[in-house]
Amino acid sequence: MSSPDLSDLDAFVAVARARSFRGAATLRGVSASSLSDALRRLEARLGVRLLNRTTRSVTPTEPGERLLERLGPALGEVAGALDERSLVDAVFSGHAEMSDSVGTHLGEPLELIGVNEPVTAARAALATTNALLVTDGGKPVAVLTRQDLLNYFSD
Repeated sequence: MSSPDLSDLDAFVAVARARSFRGAATLRGVSASSLSDALRRLEARLGVRLLNRTTRSVTPTEPGERLLERLGPALGEVAGALDERSLVDAVFSGHAEMSDSVGTHLGEPLELIGVNEPVTAARAALATTNALLVTDGGKPVAVLTRQDLLNYFSD
């Protein structure tokens, strides 16, 4: 079984939370059919049905509920790095409103680093970015920041 694509996992979380392909598509700014395609790919890769679909509703299956519980928080970090300082600056300079959606102010997606990479690789990567997404077998397991690395060296 190949590892699921992160965009397919994100599509699953969006549809499961919205309980609707159309609702999730509207929130994501994509077509409902693209979300449906992503769900088909994900279910095929995992070999399990994640959503029960009817013409009126979408509900997670038991395996879908379990995946959603574990995946939802992780994908919040994977979606992109929110640059807190830039966001605060934008709010106080009038370029952002407190009512703006967080997605409006997401930065670039986090760079990836494998869980078995040496600390020197993380140090080199963090020289050019504020955070890294740590993956194990292609699956996100943590976010590593510059502060985390400084704390590691200070112990």
